Amino acid sequence: MPLGEFIRRHHHEIIGAFSAFARTLIPHGSDMTETDLRDHAKDTLIPITQDLKAEQSAEEQSEKSKGHGCANVMAASGRLHADGRIEHGFTPSQVLAEFRALRPSVLSLYERAGEADIEGVTRFNEAIDEVLTESMTRYAAKTD
Repeated sequence: MPLGEFIRRHHHEIIGAFSAFARTLIPHGSDMTETDLRDHAKDTLIPITQDLKAEQSAEEQSEKSKGHGCANVMAASGRLHADGRIEHGFTPSQVLAEFRALRPSVLSLYERAGEADIEGVTRFNEAIDEVLTESMTRYAAKTD
């Protein structure tokens, strides 16, 4: 099964695994709820699955892997993620840790299901990196 389809079918399980870790990052005194965490994870996964479903030439894939993708599908998701984390008092390290947790939340479940889609995994990693870069760029711009 292609990775994008796996994410769509198993998003509740993925978000559950992610939020279990992400809860440990919530700064003391923050009013961030479990629903907030889950919604942000969903808001990150939806554009990623859309990106995985989109056709992509070898040249487009090469350019995107270098950070020069023309669609920039992940930009809005990354900016929203940063804004939400700033609002709730997350540090840059906590924001990075969330992305570090989301990646294996998807990939370990996918592997345990016995699935293999190397192209999908590569594109997933590129999409996560794109959202992460956009999020940290926004975070830095708003907090400097």
